[in-house]
Amino acid sequence: MAITGIIVVMNIILRTISIKLVSWIGEDTHSQQLKSTTNAIFIAQFFNTGLLLLLVNANFNEVGIPGGSVFKGAYYDYIPAWYATVGYRLTQTMIINSIMPFSEIGVGWTMKTLFRKMDRSWSDDDQKTKISNLNRYIELYSGPEYMIHFKYAGMLNVLYVTMMYGIGIPIMFPIAAFTYFILYSVERLTVCYFYQQPPAFDDKLTKNMIKLMRQVPVLYLTFGYWMLSNKQIFSGSYTFIKNTTEVMKTGHSFATISVDQATPMMLMGAAIGIIIFFQIFFKKTLKEWGFNFGGAKIEVDENLPIFYKAIKLSECDWMVKENENLREVYGFEMINKKIQEILDDTKAPKKTISGVPYYILLANPRYARDFSYISCNVPNRPDLIKDDDDNEDNDNEQSDIVAIVLNLAYIHPNVASKFKFVSGFSL
Repeated sequence: MAITGIIVVMNIILRTISIKLVSWIGEDTHSQQLKSTTNAIFIAQFFNTGLLLLLVNANFNEVGIPGGSVFKGAYYDYIPAWYATVGYRLTQTMIINSIMPFSEIGVGWTMKTLFRKMDRSWSDDDQKTKISNLNRYIELYSGPEYMIHFKYAGMLNVLYVTMMYGIGIPIMFPIAAFTYFILYSVERLTVCYFYQQPPAFDDKLTKNMIKLMRQVPVLYLTFGYWMLSNKQIFSGSYTFIKNTTEVMKTGHSFATISVDQATPMMLMGAAIGIIIFFQIFFKKTLKEWGFNFGGAKIEVDENLPIFYKAIKLSECDWMVKENENLREVYGFEMINKKIQEILDDTKAPKKTISGVPYYILLANPRYARDFSYISCNVPNRPDLIKDDDDNEDNDNEQSDIVAIVLNLAYIHPNVASKFKFVSGFSL
């Protein structure tokens, strides 16, 4: 049980290190960074969960793998004793992993509640706070960010470990189904009531997930073949041992491969492996020869109305208020009056665009928070903005300057040249 606990704890540590490391390295886009983080977490967790126990207990001297002398574990093959020790620990790990969503949400909720209580000096008064910065207040009293990348990595880890050992340990399949059911149920609830609303992502993460899942059949068939072709379990073969501490050799190696009950899995695994190999290294050549391998683009008709009839009323209001403020106070605008009138007269849509509908940085709540920007459609906006002078008439400049600088390259030079960027320049 101690080893199982260590594996679970190490998975959490590896996940945290992977996220910090990829964030430190950085990527060109947020989606690309999440993709790299997903891959890093998955590789680390899969090695720690599915490979480390196997390699530590493996003895490759009988198999004849080059460099196999490095591995001098107790087991030459998937023998009954292996299932009783290594297989048992793997099963324990997967069972504990299945209930981890409950512990993670419990810890997250407890920490948030504790920090909020400390901020209110353990008072029940919701209006009381020690925080003087609006964004810090929002960060504390809103839910945590939805970390979709390690959710993907965790799902892949369960899939790979299950398919790797499922033939020999069939209970892995119901455990995996239970894990996905728990994950689905918890995520449905927490996304609605606990986490911040996740941003809209492009298809990079989904395509990356599908790409990694394509390798799973090879893993399933190759490991499944080796388990089903074990001679001790399925053929009753044995070799003499000198004492009870010696592990019986199995006579199961690449040299002894023959036609048996596991041969169909070997043939299917070899065929799929060859196809994947050619897809990776000779994709362009195969495409020229007419082999597509499902690479055709699928056009999806979402049956959405025109842009102006598919925007949420809150998004229309945001754009109208932002544009009015920039035009009336600073002399430039992001959209012309005709488009503003269309947005202002828009009725509630039947089908809406998901996520942020504009290619404007400040329309994305994530960027607006990073810039400490208070939008113009926020009620009592000046009361939420504090600057470093006693003049309460110019507080909006503290946020407006962010919108001006981000749009500076698109502002007419005659207008841009009038900006002095000193206190009171909007008056």
